[in-house]
Amino acid sequence: MDRLLQGSGALPGGKGYVENPTDADYAAAARWALEQKDLRLAIQQVSAAIALKPLHEPYLHLLDRIVGRAKGPLLLVQLPQDGAFFGLCAVRARVLARLGRVEEALRHLFDAVEFSPETPFLPWAVAWIDPSKRARSVLPETVARGLLALTDGLRIVDECGEGARTNLEAALRIARRMRREHPANGALIVAEARVLRVLGRADEALALLGDEAGWELAVERAAILRDLGCRGEQVRALEQAAAARPAEPSTYLDLGDAYLDDGRPEEAAAAYERALALDASSEWARSSLVYAEALGGKAGDLPKVCGSLSDPAVEARVRKLEADLSAYESRLSDPVDPVVAVVRSVLERAPETDADKQLVVRVRADRPLAPSAHVSFAQALARVGRRGRLLVEHAGPAAFGPLWRPSPHGGVPAVDRPPDSVLQAVGALTRERFEWKTWVARAGELALSIGDAQHVVDAMAHPLDLPPASDPVRWVHGFQVAAALVVARGPWPVEDRQRWLTLLLDAQDDWTAAAALLGLRALGDGGAQLVERLRALIPVDDEPLRPLSRALAITGAELSTGATQAEFFRLRARVRHELDRGTDVALRSPPRPR
Repeated sequence: MDRLLQGSGALPGGKGYVENPTDADYAAAARWALEQKDLRLAIQQVSAAIALKPLHEPYLHLLDRIVGRAKGPLLLVQLPQDGAFFGLCAVRARVLARLGRVEEALRHLFDAVEFSPETPFLPWAVAWIDPSKRARSVLPETVARGLLALTDGLRIVDECGEGARTNLEAALRIARRMRREHPANGALIVAEARVLRVLGRADEALALLGDEAGWELAVERAAILRDLGCRGEQVRALEQAAAARPAEPSTYLDLGDAYLDDGRPEEAAAAYERALALDASSEWARSSLVYAEALGGKAGDLPKVCGSLSDPAVEARVRKLEADLSAYESRLSDPVDPVVAVVRSVLERAPETDADKQLVVRVRADRPLAPSAHVSFAQALARVGRRGRLLVEHAGPAAFGPLWRPSPHGGVPAVDRPPDSVLQAVGALTRERFEWKTWVARAGELALSIGDAQHVVDAMAHPLDLPPASDPVRWVHGFQVAAALVVARGPWPVEDRQRWLTLLLDAQDDWTAAAALLGLRALGDGGAQLVERLRALIPVDDEPLRPLSRALAITGAELSTGATQAEFFRLRARVRHELDRGTDVALRSPPRPR
C-alpha cells in the first residue's frame, strides 16, 4: 500500500497532451489507445478515468472491453515494483475478481481504498462476495484488516465527503455479508462496529459488541464509550479487557489513560507501572507514569526522566503533559479562550494589511467576547499603531462580573482607575518571570505598601499599557493574576480577601475569574463552602469550556479531596485534551478515536 501513487497529469492521445485532464479525457484516450491496439496504454488511461469515477458504468464496460482483448489480462494490469497508481491497483482488483480470485481482489481493492478513502471503490466488492461460494473463499481477517484500514483514514464521518460515505456504507454491507458466513468471528465484529462508529451509529456498534469478555470486543467497546464520554463504563470495559489478556501491555496504557480522564491519577499510575512491568521499553508508559504521579503530589521532572525519546508520538505527548504540569507553576498559562489566538495574530497580520484601513476581525464563538480579551486586542493594535475591531458573534447572556459592564465591544470597566502607585506595583510583579512560589512571595511583599485592597481588585480592569516585546495575552492575564495574588497575600483580614476574590468568580466569561481562582489558591484552604462554590463552576460535558477552566481545575484539585477532587482532575483532563486538539473556537472534546 505504501507504494501506491497518484496519477500523472499528462494525457497521451491522438492530438498530443491535454492539460488538467478530466475523466472524460482519460476515457477518450483509452478508446483511442484501444483502437490503436495499444492495450497497455489503454489500461493506463481507463484506470485514471475509473479512479475519478469508479461507479460510472460506461468506464467499467470500457475496462471490460480492454481486458477482453488481452491474452493475459493479469499481465496487462501488473503492478510495477517501484510504485503503482492506485487506480491501476483497483483495476487489477476488478480483473482478479472477474477471474474468481476474490481474496486477492479484495486485498488490492482495500489497498486502493486505504490510499484514497474518498474514492468509492468498495461498492464493487459487495457484488463480488454476494455468492456464498465466493464469500467462503475469503479469509475473514482479510476483510477485517481492510475495513479497519478504511476507518483509520476516516475518523469522523462529519468530515467525510460523499465518496467516503459511499465506501463506509459499502463496508458495512461487506462486513455483514461476511458475518453470515462467520457469525462468531471477533475480528469481523470489531470491524463492523468500527464502521458503525465512524458512521456515527455508536448505539448500534455497542449493541453489536454486546457484553462479551473477549479482549478485542472489550477494547473496541471501551473506545466507543470514551467517544461518548462514558468514562466509568470505559474503565470497566478496559478492566475487562485486561482480565481477558493480562499480558498485553497496550491494554494497561489505555487503562491508565482512561483512569486519568476519569480523575483517578493513583490508579492510572498503577496501570502504567503494570504496562512497564510487561514492557520496560515503553516510553509512553514511563512518561505517563511520571505525569500521573505528579498529579498525585509526587515531584517529577518529565523531560529528565524520559530523556531522549525515539518515538515522535511519545515526544509530542511528553511536551503536552509537561505543558499541563507547568501550567501556573513554572509557566503563566493562557486563559482557556480561543480568542487568545486571534489577539496574537494581530501582531502577525497587521504588517500584511493596508495600514490606512481598520483591521476588523470577526470570530464565531460559543462564548461572548471577554472584556479582558478586548483590552488585550486593543493593546496589540496599539503596539502596531493600527485601528481595529474584534467582533465575536455570540447569542446569549454574558457573565462579566463586578469589574465590567456590557458594551457593544464586549465590555468596559465598571470601576474607576486606581492610583498609579497601585498599578505600578502590580505591573512590577507582572514584569517578573513567572514562577508560582516566587510570585506568591513577592505579592505578599508588595501588598504591604498598598492601603486599600479594593484598589488592587479594580486594577484588574485597568492593566498598564503593553510593554515593548511583551505578549498581549500574557501581559493582561499576568497583570490580573498578579493583582489577585497581591489581594490573597495582603495584610487584610482573611475573610475579606476571600470575599473579594470569590465575588470575581461571577465573571465566568472573563479572564478575571481565572485570576481570582489563582488568588484563592494562594490564599489556601477556604473550607467546604468554597470548595462547593468552585465545584458548581465545573462545566457539564456538553458545555463549552470557559476561560477559567484550567485555573479552576488546578485550584479545585488542590483545595479538595476524594470524589470531589476527582471531578477537578476530570476537568483538568478535559482541558488538556481540548487544548491538545487546538480547537479554534468551540472547545469541545470527543476524545480521539482508537
